[in-house]
Amino acid sequence: MTKKKTIIFFISDDFISNEFFFNKLKKKIIILPNFFKTVYDTLLFLSSINYFFKNFLVYRSMQAYDHFDLLNKNDVIFDLTQKEIDEGNKLILDKIPKINNGIILLCCRDESYNKNQFKNTNWDTLNYRNYNIELFRETIKYLNEKKFVVLRMGKYSFFKMSYKNEYFIDYVNSSWKSEFMDYFLAFKSKMCITTNTGMDVFARLFRKPMAQILFPLEDINYFQKNIFNITGTFKKKNSKDILTLKEIFKHKLDSFSSLSNLKEYELVRNTSSEIKDFVIEVIERLDKKFFVTEEDKARQLNFWKIFFEHQLISGDPLYQERNYKNKDNFSYTYLKKNNDFLK
Repeated sequence: MTKKKTIIFFISDDFISNEFFFNKLKKKIIILPNFFKTVYDTLLFLSSINYFFKNFLVYRSMQAYDHFDLLNKNDVIFDLTQKEIDEGNKLILDKIPKINNGIILLCCRDESYNKNQFKNTNWDTLNYRNYNIELFRETIKYLNEKKFVVLRMGKYSFFKMSYKNEYFIDYVNSSWKSEFMDYFLAFKSKMCITTNTGMDVFARLFRKPMAQILFPLEDINYFQKNIFNITGTFKKKNSKDILTLKEIFKHKLDSFSSLSNLKEYELVRNTSSEIKDFVIEVIERLDKKFFVTEEDKARQLNFWKIFFEHQLISGDPLYQERNYKNKDNFSYTYLKKNNDFLK
């Protein structure tokens, strides 16, 4: 790949989702004020007329993905100061049980954030990304029994859980949530369970292991070993026949664009027990207690072989160089219990 010398200008957006982190960001890089966005918008318009102007734009395709694994190869540069750590520890002192096996963040996307923050926008085409928090009750209960403190993260949620346990904190609906605590709790956590939503970004910045429940397959994270994946599948409407992995690709149900307007098919989300088994697997893998058989390895290899033969990810500059034979961050448990998925 040819390397080019470039100068990148960062411009503040109209909306800042976390002012605490934004202030940390400004101490590391120069960010131009929002009125410079007119320059960007002008270049964007001109690039639609003449390709030449595209040379001056950094495109945001696959922006959430660290294809070069730079995070794990470098130190955290947006770390917390000792004063901030002391402040965070003081704030949670009476919030979590003193005897615990670690903090696990649960980032479950629902419709609340977008409907609250961007009221004039219709988000219906992204409904497939929303999850019912009750799907995670079984997982939360298991983790609490093992004395893991589970914090349900988020800025807004219209949905509350009736579940009560001293090791479960409905942080999104708490009186002590803050932009600082969003950041601190990611720093403090052992791992993060996520449905691929913006709230998990701080856990990613702190290189925390992620148990990722995702749709569509295009959103899978195959290039970082500390991010583990599980996905559901599809079935034809008015039918009980579940699609295999190959059939998902055959019917072009692997991309974001395909899920915005499903007509013939409907999502088959992971069940509560599948999510629980997946999270147990991730914890055991992190603790080096998960046993992998030769059959498990064969299924894992088959999954990635099918994936790389069918999935076309244009946003990954290294996609053609990836070796599917060294991938193992899809759920072994899911593949073992869903043998038909790989037919």
